[in-house]
Amino acid sequence: MTFCECGASFTAQREIGRLCPACLFKLALDSSASSDEFDPAHDVQLIGPLGKGPRGVVYLGLSTRKYRALVTLKLLHRAVEADRFCDRISELAHQLRGMPAAEGFQSLIGAGVTSEQQVYVVARYVPGVAITDFVLSQRGSALDRARLAGELCALVEALHERNIVHGSIKSRNVLVTEGRNGAGPVLLDIGVAAAIEGDHASGRRPTPGLADGITRDVLALKGLISDFLDQPPTAVLGEVRSAGAMARLFRR
Repeated sequence: MTFCECGASFTAQREIGRLCPACLFKLALDSSASSDEFDPAHDVQLIGPLGKGPRGVVYLGLSTRKYRALVTLKLLHRAVEADRFCDRISELAHQLRGMPAAEGFQSLIGAGVTSEQQVYVVARYVPGVAITDFVLSQRGSALDRARLAGELCALVEALHERNIVHGSIKSRNVLVTEGRNGAGPVLLDIGVAAAIEGDHASGRRPTPGLADGITRDVLALKGLISDFLDQPPTAVLGEVRSAGAMARLFRR
């Protein structure tokens, strides 16, 4: 058991250090965030941890400053060049707000650095079920699964058309949630992994690493789709090499 400076006791975790999650969350939100639509500086209530991945720990919080909204905050494990990373997240947030199918993408709110020099990312909370779990629990028809696969491919295609590499396409980063047109996929954690790596965080212009990043996205997408279609990637997608071609395949 560890005691925080605020007096609260908590179970110590390597990535949290001497502060409890509530204090670390507040410290993160007290830092400046790269957003022109959201000020996370005050009135954010920590709800609890959501999960832990290879790049960071994600917490769920409630913002009440301008409007009551659930947000997620990811504290990064890895050291990154903070200014470059925050600028990239700010650019991604702007790009995603202008996407034609915006409800299919988790909104990025901003990024910043805590007083203990941990970089964080704030995003809109998206309720839903991981796409593989959703497909298995719903026991939908082959047509239903193909529709979901096609919609997911179209989302990834839209990112690639704007030189955005997702960088971490996997089941828990694709949630199925109820929208205006029924259940559909929503991509989470868009561009964060690519921004951390820094080699193909491309912005508006292609970079030498962009093609490699897109190729990795397509391979990950093939693997994910084959999982919930329960068929080998070659049986479903053959030698298809782009998300757009995959989307067209599922529209047939």
